[in-house]
Amino acid sequence: LVERPDEPVRIDFPIGHSQKSKRRMVVLDPRFPGRARSIRGKALPALTYAIAAQPLQDGRVDLTLQINTGVRHQIRAH
Repeated sequence: LVERPDEPVRIDFPIGHSQKSKRRMVVLDPRFPGRARSIRGKALPALTYAIAAQPLQDGRVDLTLQINTGVRHQIRAH
């Protein structure tokens, strides 16, 4: 991400419930097709936009995100 992108960065990966933990969510990235077996039930569509990134003095980055779907733990998972 750049500090002020002309267009928001689209993060569009489905998220499903982990088989190992009721509280944990798993992102289904098409680059890793084996992960589909690690979820319970059906994955839910999840869409997040990264609007801007601002570097902080301590090395961290302050992100501005827009969550469009609201799947459980979506902001952490994406």
